[in-house]
Amino acid sequence: MFSPRLHPQLSLGSLFFLVLLGSYWLYHFGLTGIFLADDHANLVSLADIRLFDWNDIGQFLLEAQGGALKRPVAMFSFVLQAPYWPLSPWVFKYVNVLIHLVNGCLLFWLALTLAPVFLPKTTEKQQHSIALLTCALWLLHPLNVSTVLYVVQRMTELNALFVFLALLLYSKGRLALADQRLVLGYGLVSSSLLAGLFALFSKENGVLLIFYLLLLEYVAFKTHAKPAHWRLWQTLFLYLPALLIIYYFSLLAIHSPQTYSHRPFTMTERLLTEGRIVVGYLQQILLPNPNKLGLIHDTITVSKSGWQPVTTLVSLLFLATLAVFALIKRQKYPLFAFAVGFFFIGHLLESTFISLELYFEHRNYLPMIGWVFWLAHVGLWLWQKMQKPLLRKLYYTAISLYLFSFPYLTYSQTTLWGKPLQQALTWAARYPDSHFAQSYSALILYDYQQYAQAKQGHQSILAHFPLAQAQVEYFYIQHLNCRQPELQQADENALRALMTGLKFPVAVTLDIISGLNLMVDDYGKGCALDLGALHQVFQVLIEQRNSDAYLPYLYQAYARLFATEKNYPQALHYLTLVLALQDNARIRMQKLHLLMTAQQFPAALAFIRETLQQKSLELKLYQAELKKTERLLIEVIDYQNYYLNLKKNEPKPQYHPALSE
Repeated sequence: MFSPRLHPQLSLGSLFFLVLLGSYWLYHFGLTGIFLADDHANLVSLADIRLFDWNDIGQFLLEAQGGALKRPVAMFSFVLQAPYWPLSPWVFKYVNVLIHLVNGCLLFWLALTLAPVFLPKTTEKQQHSIALLTCALWLLHPLNVSTVLYVVQRMTELNALFVFLALLLYSKGRLALADQRLVLGYGLVSSSLLAGLFALFSKENGVLLIFYLLLLEYVAFKTHAKPAHWRLWQTLFLYLPALLIIYYFSLLAIHSPQTYSHRPFTMTERLLTEGRIVVGYLQQILLPNPNKLGLIHDTITVSKSGWQPVTTLVSLLFLATLAVFALIKRQKYPLFAFAVGFFFIGHLLESTFISLELYFEHRNYLPMIGWVFWLAHVGLWLWQKMQKPLLRKLYYTAISLYLFSFPYLTYSQTTLWGKPLQQALTWAARYPDSHFAQSYSALILYDYQQYAQAKQGHQSILAHFPLAQAQVEYFYIQHLNCRQPELQQADENALRALMTGLKFPVAVTLDIISGLNLMVDDYGKGCALDLGALHQVFQVLIEQRNSDAYLPYLYQAYARLFATEKNYPQALHYLTLVLALQDNARIRMQKLHLLMTAQQFPAALAFIRETLQQKSLELKLYQAELKKTERLLIEVIDYQNYYLNLKKNEPKPQYHPALSE
């Protein structure tokens, strides 16, 4: 019925389809989860997008807070789901799962392409088995759950998608060039760079594609034939961009220590700590520990030196040995060298000098592929080496347990992600020393309207954590008091307690600013607050702040408080301070709205004209709205002048020419 060559391919395709189906089945348990912290911070403006309104879409993309390049590819994928925000997290998570499956398909194709290159002595059937196992291990790996089911990490998924595509195009093109099919080959390798641009605009890590391609060239295609003009193409599109990137990040690294003022560690301490963390990532890739999976990683001990703790030096020596061994043995063990190199390159940005949080699982979503590729090869190689039946049975049992642990652990994680309350309580019980775990648990209890338990949780945090960490809990307790007045007891003056003895430990964070905004919202809704204490908190934070990084957001929150009190001069003063630090379209529109609300029409008109002279691309999206408001203000001011002139018996003024448009 089938040709001899077609039959094995159908078998391979059927097994691959089962892997995809099994992956979806495992992940569908997590689709009932909710939006988490960074989801709200990055996607809240989706609520302002009107259907098919390109002006709204442009504003959302240009004002995105996700990264230096705004990540427009990833953010546009969220725009397509704007009607479902914020009521349907299921839809967002479903798309994330589909992207994960597409990435699995691309990885399978990439492994099928590279297996003959790295392992030329293996048979076609063995290469197919290795490719299938690589894809299965990666798709079902429990370390990827927090990437796939955390909605905002679609940025990481899309970055990986385009990197996979770029690696595939480059590999196919390089093979075509080795066969002297120059037009096809150069077309494919050049297209890989275009895919790299999409990766870059999904997440800044896409810039590492150049180094991934250089690694492929160095360990996989070094012995392949070099066609005409190859050296020129390499110089222009690989070596030169690599040098420019290295130069740029070298300058960035020089100035990076100045960006650590809002972190509880220095750049040196971060670099030392990341040595231990990267070894921990490697352990989780090869031997996943379910008790360390998830988003709770704020209990990591910061390395103060190579000996504090001593595992710092051990980890750094291990990583150095790994790198040197891979470099020396790259010709004998090219796949191992690829695994080590790909892993290190993948961590060059997020696990080195940039002042980010110390630990996140999603940083391994792409870098782990070299290791699973190598694991699949080693597993098959060991099977072939074992000739004795008893050894084969023991090995078969051990490898089966190992392989089946991946879907089992993934199932345990996805089911937990699909039950937010259980997830929060589990994390809180598992990590009693984690401020994030305890605070997240209290917030979820609040979302589930279990207010008494939520308040108890916030009070417990105040009792067991240093005030510098727990100070934001005062705001949440006061918020619960506003929400449920019957909960008010001895702590009804929580804000005043915050200022006891004027020894407020200044540690301005986004959490603190969110808490302040929460208080402003409560006051606007009629909650009886101690406004004197609230103003005092703002003043102390502004005067004794630990970092200027959050100062614009602090000024914004204070401006909101003054606006809520209808103290418009002070509100405008603080918005002007924000613009001096962080001039952008959204803040300008807020100031314009405030000027209009305060009925300062001449000042509003002057501000519009000043804004229209700005060359910002963001402001161009507001140009039509600004000009419409300008015409309205001219009319209002003319009528004000007209009524003033009536008192002086002067004739009615003519309309401004702009009104005749």
